[in-house]
Amino acid sequence: MTSLPLFLLGLALLLYAAVDFGATTLAAISGPKASGVVARGVFNLLKRLARVLPRAPLSRGAGPLVLLAAAITWILGFSFGWAFLYHGAGGALALTSGPDAPRFWDVWAHVGHMLSTLGGANTKPSSTFWSVLDVLVAINGMGLLTLTMTFLYSITQTVNGGRALARRIHLDAESLDPRTMEADIAQLVSQIHFAPFALYFSHPDPASRFPNAVELLVRRAEAVGGDAPERLAFLLRGMPGLNPASAEEMAANIGAWRERFSLT
Repeated sequence: MTSLPLFLLGLALLLYAAVDFGATTLAAISGPKASGVVARGVFNLLKRLARVLPRAPLSRGAGPLVLLAAAITWILGFSFGWAFLYHGAGGALALTSGPDAPRFWDVWAHVGHMLSTLGGANTKPSSTFWSVLDVLVAINGMGLLTLTMTFLYSITQTVNGGRALARRIHLDAESLDPRTMEADIAQLVSQIHFAPFALYFSHPDPASRFPNAVELLVRRAEAVGGDAPERLAFLLRGMPGLNPASAEEMAANIGAWRERFSLT
């Protein structure tokens, strides 16, 4: 049976999932997104668990769990969006055996098989139009898989770079002048702006945690004085959740920012 509200809900959900996915994996837009809200919620839950559970395993698993939650958000958005659209249109699919009309979960299973490009559902398109739309669903699935893997690779590279830089910063913590590391800082801030979920990757060793290292850089810039604080504030513009407009704002907010991305 045709349901225009369900069809429109599916279309709206598809558009939102596509914008969220594209903004995160391609456009590096740090505005409010469903995947970002879910990621933040999962990390906050892990912070609460860290108060009563061993912190080392949580530190190792925080980043992967956050990414898994974001990926599930995208998968659910696309799968239910297409399922609502198909089911709301009415008569889009037919069962491969029997005269009964497919139920919603039959439609959702069909969409899931198409998104995975595996096929094998017990349903089939009822017309050429829906066969063509099945192709679009499969293309959506291939794009989702490909871009997600590329995004994961980018995050992995960013996390490794952040941990290496953090250890270098802690190595010279007592005498470091942040101005000697400006090229490395600028490159990593640019990478994190593109892959902000990298900030959720913690580590059992505090010296390998990039948010801790950024706070140390800020304190060292204050100790060095001169133009070091303003230069560092300029380099940190674009850092998700921080983005300081001045050295004073950077110094005032750096502690809360580090806490936001810390399990301990």
